[in-house]
Amino acid sequence: MGICASAGYMADAAVQSDDLKSIALVAPWLHDRKIVNEVYGGEESVQSLIQTSRQAQAKYETTGELSLIPAASKTNENALMYQAPYYTEEDRGLIPEYVNQFNLASWEGWLTYDAIASADNLTKPVLIVHSEAAAIPQGAKEFYQRLSAEKNQLWLENTTQFDFYDSPETVTVASDAVAAHFNQTLYRLNPEPLQ
Repeated sequence: MGICASAGYMADAAVQSDDLKSIALVAPWLHDRKIVNEVYGGEESVQSLIQTSRQAQAKYETTGELSLIPAASKTNENALMYQAPYYTEEDRGLIPEYVNQFNLASWEGWLTYDAIASADNLTKPVLIVHSEAAAIPQGAKEFYQRLSAEKNQLWLENTTQFDFYDSPETVTVASDAVAAHFNQTLYRLNPEPLQ
């Protein structure tokens, strides 16, 4: 199972590994170059972030020093996610265990990663659980359309990205759908129901 950005990585892993027999993607953040440009302010802005990434990488290679900024902050305008809900809330995403840092060298790998392309080579059963009100639904739709393998989808109404993380009702609906998907698709390989 992949949630948010890990959905793309999970799809890639399923393409590459025979050990993964079925996947479920919940609130998947699946982007390609077109969506990256839409989300991050256009081609010029994306190229600027990539240049920042390369400078941070060069600095690390020269000095060993990481170029870190706060990942989320209510007060620091230089944070990656300034005044972003969920990530700046101590009772939600900003828990003590969260390392609230972003390495600027990460930009290039993230912005140039095509999370949708793996759909073309994915032969395992796939479930997508998403919502029009969550992050980049167009990426999930494009990914789903490109799948030629067994596929199913569940679209929830009025459900934000953050609801998939910590709303008990949404988490229950999504996890029940994922459990049913895995019981149904993996049962063909192992007739003992999953618990």
